[in-house]
Amino acid sequence: MRTSVTITAVWSVGRAAVLFAMLSNPAFPRQLVAADVRLYSAWWTRFLSHGVFPAQDVAWQYPPGAALPMAVPGLVTGNFFSYLYAFALLVLIADLAVHVLLLRRCATTRGVAGGAWYWALVPPLLGTVWFTRIDVMATALAVAAVLINRRPLVSGLLLGAGAVLKVWPLLALGGLRRGRPVFFAALAATAVLVQTQLWSTVAMPGALGFLAHQRDRGLEVEAVAATPLVLYRLSGSGPELVLRYGSWELVGPFVGIALTTCRLTALTAGVFLVIWWRRSDWHPAVPYDAALTIVLVAMVTSPVLSPQYLIWATGLAAACLTRSDTTQRPAALLIAICCLLTQLHFPVLWHGIHNRDTLAAVVLALRNALLLGAAAWSITSLWTSTRRHAVQTGQPPVAQPVPAAASDASRSPS
Repeated sequence: MRTSVTITAVWSVGRAAVLFAMLSNPAFPRQLVAADVRLYSAWWTRFLSHGVFPAQDVAWQYPPGAALPMAVPGLVTGNFFSYLYAFALLVLIADLAVHVLLLRRCATTRGVAGGAWYWALVPPLLGTVWFTRIDVMATALAVAAVLINRRPLVSGLLLGAGAVLKVWPLLALGGLRRGRPVFFAALAATAVLVQTQLWSTVAMPGALGFLAHQRDRGLEVEAVAATPLVLYRLSGSGPELVLRYGSWELVGPFVGIALTTCRLTALTAGVFLVIWWRRSDWHPAVPYDAALTIVLVAMVTSPVLSPQYLIWATGLAAACLTRSDTTQRPAALLIAICCLLTQLHFPVLWHGIHNRDTLAAVVLALRNALLLGAAAWSITSLWTSTRRHAVQTGQPPVAQPVPAAASDASRSPS
């Protein structure tokens, strides 16, 4: 009980500090971090309020379900700050839900409080990005799905709900046990996606417009594959930065090579993960560890990497740390450092990237190197932990007994 109170106090102080810095600043609407919220409030909600997706805007790259958390704050009449207050409240509710889930897991696993502590301490390192993107809401659904992975149908429904906000939560299906668990979870997730898409297509034109915009995106300057080109730009030559599809992309020499590298690396990593999934020895920590591993691999092999993507990894790392047998502690530590460097990169040093500033380029390169290291550690640890026992004994690992309280909690949707 005392631990829960302490963690809640730390969580409250951290969130209050970020919210105060954001909401008490009259100049916040003009800051870089506020750009997405301005887009939601001043532009996209105009379309959504008339029953149309903003499919003609190339920056619209969200599944249909994302319209809901963007449109609801628009019901609040008033200026930008009225919308911001309402949006931040929605994010805070999702944030609090994860906090409660992690505390409950801590209470039912006899003191494994690492996940709750991680969720309390790490998100403020990202700064105001945390409260100005819809990613916390999708992450909350993904974390809940991972925590109750022993109930595949409910887990699948949650992952499907997360995927209609941001597609990435579907990646967590890769951590579920082969056979009936993953089948039923995938079936439930598909049902949510199909129903949402059908309703959206019938009710509002432009529901599939986001697919073309996502497909046509190039190499974002913050992507891991773009790092050598960012450093090359310090020489005064190299590719230029162009605003395309709502983000700053590199255009010019060697960009095509970087994009090809992304595709080949993603394909190779995908084949490796499929082989791992088919041949691995499953144990209770796999749904947690594998969800983080797959998402990290997707992040570092993608040609697009925005600051809010760190929210995904933060949530799944917190879920991993609810287990004493997780292999992802070093990866979680690297992710926390990446969050701090991400805030330093954006918004503090963001203009330096445009101006070919050495410090800005080095900070971004360091962040991406640590993120790549986290992914490498994560996938190596996952492989080792699911193969070691079979190599040594020739038998699949025996699952450790789960305390009754923990077992009951794992079957509870909350």
